[in-house]
Amino acid sequence: MEVKCATSFDERFDPNNVLNKDPNKFWITTGLYPQEILIDLGGTKPVNEVKFIVSGARKIVIEGCKTTNASEFKKVGESKDLANKPGQRQTDSVKLSEPAPYCLLKFVIVDGWEDFTSVHFIEFV
Repeated sequence: MEVKCATSFDERFDPNNVLNKDPNKFWITTGLYPQEILIDLGGTKPVNEVKFIVSGARKIVIEGCKTTNASEFKKVGESKDLANKPGQRQTDSVKLSEPAPYCLLKFVIVDGWEDFTSVHFIEFV
């Protein structure tokens, strides 16, 4: 599994940090919303739910693609409005409306409570 693309990049906060359980490593957005991170699951993997730890996020959308060429992404899940917890981490999950095997998933931060959002961990179950 690896991050293929992210809409923001700061060399101190590598997008691949979202796949690392180390609480001191994370990815941070550096621009306006929406912000996206594209994750290659390393083959076709069944996904029912996406669990995540973020800060400053208000709304998350999950888009899935069943092919490796990234040709057809479809919205497969959306979070409720996350609670505003300034300076604290938000732990939540999104159950997919269409649980299925996916090759690629987009984690889209549609809106935030703050100017920047950090993503500490994303897990696919």
